Amino acid sequence: MKTIIQFLCILYIINCSGQTVQNKIMITQFTDKEIIEQGYQRKKEDTVFIKNSKLDIDRLSKKATRISLEKGLENYVEYGYEKNLSNGMYLYIRGDNLSGYQKTIRQKDAVFEDIYQYYPSGHLKMHLNYYSNRFVNGIQYWYDEQGILESYKNHDKPYKFSWEDVLLFIKEQEIKKEEIVEIHRSNGSGDYIWAIVYKPQELINTSNVKVFHLDAITGKIIKELMFSTTRYLD
Repeated sequence: MKTIIQFLCILYIINCSGQTVQNKIMITQFTDKEIIEQGYQRKKEDTVFIKNSKLDIDRLSKKATRISLEKGLENYVEYGYEKNLSNGMYLYIRGDNLSGYQKTIRQKDAVFEDIYQYYPSGHLKMHLNYYSNRFVNGIQYWYDEQGILESYKNHDKPYKFSWEDVLLFIKEQEIKKEEIVEIHRSNGSGDYIWAIVYKPQELINTSNVKVFHLDAITGKIIKELMFSTTRYLD
């Protein structure tokens, strides 16, 4: 089945309508020094299932489910651990002692989740903030095993019209939270856009959804349309 997102990327080539959100939020542009400082702060803030500044692998081996023992690799062990914590936080850890581990943390009812990757030693390797509909939010960081920040990538840089601006746009359009099917951003057609897919009350019990395409720089409405998802099934 072709995804809604694939279809949205194709639709971007349609002409602009020129409408603009009135109250664009100004987002501070950080310097490289500030971004690096934030990278080390993110590392310090990684405290869940951590011991001595590393993923607590001993605890993981005792609490996690042993997923598999790959044939021919006697020293290979893969684990999976999942738990809803008392503070409403969801925790999921999976990985192995040869290639490393990944930890996912999501606050209750949050649309973003933090993803951490670790070396087999347990030292932090990478951190990113991820939206459930497949895009990285903010700055992604990579570290070496000594804890030194190696590199980073600012995924928000092409999107001067920010996530906060999108939320403001949704409010201005009086789109209810429960009506939103997904929010996505894409440069699949060569241009950066936001796509907001929603299903208002009048479309309930139909296969139709409504879509806004917004220019990622200005917030102008490129296109507003309605389409049937059944048309794009294989």
